[in-house]
Amino acid sequence: MTRGEMKLRARSLIDSTRPHPCLVTLALLAFIWIVNYLAQKIGGQPILIDLNAVEALDYQNMIRIELSNTEFVPTAILILFQLVFIILSYGYTAYTLHVVRGETSGYGNLLDGFGIAWRAVALTLLIDALVMAASVALLVPGLILSYAYGMAAFLQVDHPDWSPIRCMRESRIMMRGHKWDLFVLQLSFLGWQILATIPGVSVFVKPYVSLTETVFYENLRASNPQLPVDF
Repeated sequence: MTRGEMKLRARSLIDSTRPHPCLVTLALLAFIWIVNYLAQKIGGQPILIDLNAVEALDYQNMIRIELSNTEFVPTAILILFQLVFIILSYGYTAYTLHVVRGETSGYGNLLDGFGIAWRAVALTLLIDALVMAASVALLVPGLILSYAYGMAAFLQVDHPDWSPIRCMRESRIMMRGHKWDLFVLQLSFLGWQILATIPGVSVFVKPYVSLTETVFYENLRASNPQLPVDF
């Protein structure tokens, strides 16, 4: 499929899926917004979440660490919040996969990530650590590495029995020769992402972007002989 066809497919799914993807997205973002607000009120926040990265399902840039002015109990609560954010993001990935595949989908899919909770957290932290290390050495390799692992979250949801390491390895196989394709696809949403900085607009932009990227994954999966097509 061409980039335009993938976007058209995503728009068609948004129009035809019930409950509406924007409502499911609103449920996810409302929870994240509320919990993030409460987390800031607790104080001593060592690990901060980038809401823009969450909305874009950009796992590599979701978290940043600040160790100043921390206390044990608030810190423990805040770390728990961050882990829940990661897990819910994988639940949203499961939701978009159900939608694209024409399977039954809804608000309950947001909780699917809890079935692979430790794998989701481990995968996210591993990718973050590797991309950060590569970025310290040189920006471009870090960026390339993040795209090499761009399909790892989808693979983890599709294969809950796979280790995070295997998901990362299989993602690198899938993305050989396709990193630029994904980069250009994401770049084509730049205008939409800028628009999403307006409060409330991200509820409409996020499902469009996420479903398009899920269609991209489905195309790679179907055309990749190294991976099983049927799950």
